[in-house]
Amino acid sequence: MNSAILAELLKTETLQDSERTLKLLDQVDELVSRNCMGLEECVPLVKLTATNNCQIKGVVWDLMVRVSAEVPDIQLMFISSLNKDTVDPNPGVRSIAISTLCSIPGLELYTVNPIIAGLEDSAPTVRISAVTGIGKLYNHAKHTVQENGLIDKLYSMIRDQDPTVVTFSLQTLNYILAQEGGLVMPRSMVTYLLSRIPGYPEREFCCVLEYLDKSSSELENVIEILNSLDGYLDNKNGSVVLAVSRLFVKIVLDHPNLQSSLVQRLCPILEKLIKSAKREFQSDLLDFALSLDKQYFAHFSKQDKFILLKPKESEDLKEKKIRFICRTARKENCIEIMNYLLNLVPMPESLNKTVLSSVCTIAALDESAHENCIRNMRLLVKTDRKMYLNYILESDLRLENLQENHYETVEALVQTLLDQFQPDTDCSTVLSSVLYILENFGKMYKMSPYVLQEIFESDRSSWTEDMYSDALAAGFSLFSHFPAAMQPILSNILHTTYKVKNHNLHCKVITYYRLLKLMV
Repeated sequence: MNSAILAELLKTETLQDSERTLKLLDQVDELVSRNCMGLEECVPLVKLTATNNCQIKGVVWDLMVRVSAEVPDIQLMFISSLNKDTVDPNPGVRSIAISTLCSIPGLELYTVNPIIAGLEDSAPTVRISAVTGIGKLYNHAKHTVQENGLIDKLYSMIRDQDPTVVTFSLQTLNYILAQEGGLVMPRSMVTYLLSRIPGYPEREFCCVLEYLDKSSSELENVIEILNSLDGYLDNKNGSVVLAVSRLFVKIVLDHPNLQSSLVQRLCPILEKLIKSAKREFQSDLLDFALSLDKQYFAHFSKQDKFILLKPKESEDLKEKKIRFICRTARKENCIEIMNYLLNLVPMPESLNKTVLSSVCTIAALDESAHENCIRNMRLLVKTDRKMYLNYILESDLRLENLQENHYETVEALVQTLLDQFQPDTDCSTVLSSVLYILENFGKMYKMSPYVLQEIFESDRSSWTEDMYSDALAAGFSLFSHFPAAMQPILSNILHTTYKVKNHNLHCKVITYYRLLKLMV
């Protein structure tokens, strides 16, 4: 089958039908990808590079790049054809030739002159291939790039008249200089780009902004960027607003006064965008907003209304909205937000977890809300243990904050959690939470010793040092409240833990033994 496809490709009549040729080349690519055809079998296809069809030429040269990695010295066969293509009248052919030369190890001696010529080519597509070709060449011949001054030439390409060439130059420089900390952008380059980008298309405009934070963080430089781009925060294009916002947030980090001003300027704009944006872009906006620090959320929380979830939204978008709502809650509206979120359950599992965790975080803002939250957590567990128990145990319940003034509420939840818990879970976070409850609130539940016993007698093959430590602490605490029941259980925990090959655990076991002697 392979030989038949290759033979068909090399027929003169096939080459005259570009659509058929491309379909056959797709079949070859698929066979190679599935390891049904060896790359060495594809060598004869190099003859197809003589075609004048740019699309076919590009597909074949891509295949030859892969062939050269498998067949020793085969690249020497390509030099003549590639050199010829670098001066072809068709800019598409020139682009492909430069890109291919730079991609094949062993052809370094033949790449520098075509790259330099490509950087000065009249066609932007060729200049782009020359720029990206330097990055490809750097992957296998760093010395060639460094010794021939190609990095300096990339810096000079930032002043190219074509915006796309500029953005590819920035990207390639940042890639090549990654190990040295990435692209360095002097003040003069920043000033130049700020004067040019107003005329750039959206994609190139946003791309350049990603690199302006590579410049100096000196106050004068930051102010120049802020003043030049501030007007774009009022742009009707949300993508532009988001790109400018990202840049501004980064460059003011070392300037508290500027950051405070930016919070006042930026937050109302983001709030308006988040509420009005379409779903896909709303997700990007929330990603950015959730990355901001507490200064920004202090401003977000001043709003009287919080964003609401909509039925047709994706789970991912709903999850981000819940996290955003949680961070904007304040004491004055925490009960309203908490009740809103609780009314959303049941939801898909991942969202149930986010809702319950957020509710517990929000409830901590107010004692009354906190008590109400604990009551609701108990009701949820009693309603559907399987759906809610583990997520509640993984949440930060902060029971110690309520223990003094609302002992009965805490006691009721502890009893319900421990009564419903089954130690067959493989979630270490849940087990750690139960051990924490047993240590600090186990006295509230008369069956606590036996919960601990079941946990310790379950599969411990994945237990960490921390989990053994938690079990020791829980056992020691429960011993003071249930000495008779805990004596054999604690003895087993101490004895078994001491057998674990861990010096820190041995020291803890010895410490607990000594403390027990003092108690007797």
